[in-house]
Amino acid sequence: MRLHSKSRVPFFLFCRQTYFYNCRFALEIKEALLFTWCVMVLHDAHFFLVHTAMHYIKPIYRKLHQIHHNCGGDITVFNTAYSEALDVGLCISLFYVMVVLWLNTYGEWNPLYLGFVLFAINNVHMMGHCGCTVPIWIYGPTSLGVLFTPGSQGPLHHYLHHVDPRFNRALYFTWCDKLAGTYLDTHPKLYVTK
Repeated sequence: MRLHSKSRVPFFLFCRQTYFYNCRFALEIKEALLFTWCVMVLHDAHFFLVHTAMHYIKPIYRKLHQIHHNCGGDITVFNTAYSEALDVGLCISLFYVMVVLWLNTYGEWNPLYLGFVLFAINNVHMMGHCGCTVPIWIYGPTSLGVLFTPGSQGPLHHYLHHVDPRFNRALYFTWCDKLAGTYLDTHPKLYVTK
């Protein structure tokens, strides 16, 4: 009698049979906007904790995060877009991998939700590193309305973090910074043109 060993399913087949099999597109705009808001609120807390740990643990800061701050106060999308892969992995990618895994365990999921989240977070990241003041009538809608929430931050909030890294470590909102006492709305080095 011959025993058969369990055959292993290749990873791409596993993804197709589970994750992509549960994908169902529907034009659920309100639900996608609510999902985007919830994900960005949760990611803000995750980012604040990991980002703060990177600033407090000096060996980790020097090896992973300092390169992102090398531009000082002169920030643009291009000179702050680079960073160590592990820095981005811990602060951003790890959280969104958890979101994708959660969607898979949830059962059927709508790709419109992830599309909305990716659109909003990419716009917020680019505008947060643009090095200039962006009016709320641009910043709010390009975040899909998330940054119309009271306590949300704008490009100036993150700019101040690059001027003085001790402050404004959150990503989308000011809530965590205010609770931790690291919120700053102005700085002596701040130079704003009208």
